[in-house]
Amino acid sequence: MNARTACKLAAALAASLLVVALPVRAGIRVSLEEELRLLEQGIQPRLRIAGAEFRVAVFTYEDPDETGLGNALASLVAGEILLRSRVSSIGVLRYEGSVLPEEQGGLGYFDKVERVAEAQQVTLAVWGVVRQVRERLVVDTYVQVPPGTIDEAFLWIVSLPEAMGGGDLLARLRPNRIPAQRLDLPLGAIEVLGQAARNLNELRSEPRIRLAGQITGVEGYLESAASGLATALFTSLERRGPVPEAFPATTALGALTRHLTESAAKHFQPANINYGLFTDLGERVPKRQRRQAYAERAWTDLTAWAQRHQVETEEIPCATSSPAISST
Repeated sequence: MNARTACKLAAALAASLLVVALPVRAGIRVSLEEELRLLEQGIQPRLRIAGAEFRVAVFTYEDPDETGLGNALASLVAGEILLRSRVSSIGVLRYEGSVLPEEQGGLGYFDKVERVAEAQQVTLAVWGVVRQVRERLVVDTYVQVPPGTIDEAFLWIVSLPEAMGGGDLLARLRPNRIPAQRLDLPLGAIEVLGQAARNLNELRSEPRIRLAGQITGVEGYLESAASGLATALFTSLERRGPVPEAFPATTALGALTRHLTESAAKHFQPANINYGLFTDLGERVPKRQRRQAYAERAWTDLTAWAQRHQVETEEIPCATSSPAISST
């Protein structure tokens, strides 16, 4: 192994010889506007929490009477799905932003939900409407079942006997938009629900507070320092434009971030960066060449990430010179 490869290995800590599939229980926030913009440009967004067996998209509730609860209700529902679901592997995608048409002839409410649900290949989509009816608050929640889920779980084929002409009957779920729940509450519930959502999102809703280091579940001096630098970099990028993508999971910090955010809470353990966190190469590589292959892949993916986010690179000394990411 030459010095340059060793330097890249130290910087990228690229990947595992063996991948262990862990149950996933994670939730993330996604910009609906940004996702729709990518789809409008013909760009397929990356799958969010792709390792989860079941993935649910939750959209901001329609709020025609301006109760102020559209986002609050969606956050509470997303939290309930994530925490109370009985499945061992689930990811919740909380889409922020209005689903109402912005202009005449634009995408309608259902069009937006269907387009994003199809692109993300989610198991279910959840949305709703909150209205003020006289002195009451009425909250309707709906479940939308994408075609992929219908074909996989709600499609039945019945073979007819010869006496009935033989052949098969195809039965599938209809309609695909199902009323899931109606709540009829006093108007005082507006403040209660709003406060509950604020408590749930206390840190998420305070952009000045960023966490790094051991409090986030990393171990080791190098990892703690690196997570702090990464937090500073992401803060800088967010001030310049849209929320940046996470580091690629083929890189050291990307793999560690995935472990922190997508591991099942029940089995979670703080971790250093280690080879067991990374994704496989996808092809057979001689054992002596694997670490170099992991390092090269990590560096390639990290460089591409930097280019997409207009982050400059510069040369730093490390035995021999090796590029490093910097934010200016």
